Amino acid sequence: MTNETISVIEPKVFKEFVAAGSVKGASIHAVEQGLIVVIKIGATERVVGQYRGGPRYFQSFDGAAALLQQNGILTWDADTTNWTPRTSLRKQ
Repeated sequence: MTNETISVIEPKVFKEFVAAGSVKGASIHAVEQGLIVVIKIGATERVVGQYRGGPRYFQSFDGAAALLQQNGILTWDADTTNWTPRTSLRKQ
């Protein structure tokens, strides 16, 4: 998956969809720049963006998971193929 294949959703709009109960699923994916959070609204998938615009990239799985949990999304899928945690990089 590349973040260019799906559109970005602004954080404010993401929170509105969550509050309305419209989010039907979520996942965390590894991309070249880090990890992204993808949410499913109906049949549409969107990358959670940042307030300044563009996709929000996470360098830790904890950060991506915290975003979902803080917004009431407690289950999600993850694909971290080709992603290495920073703590593993320090040990090498």
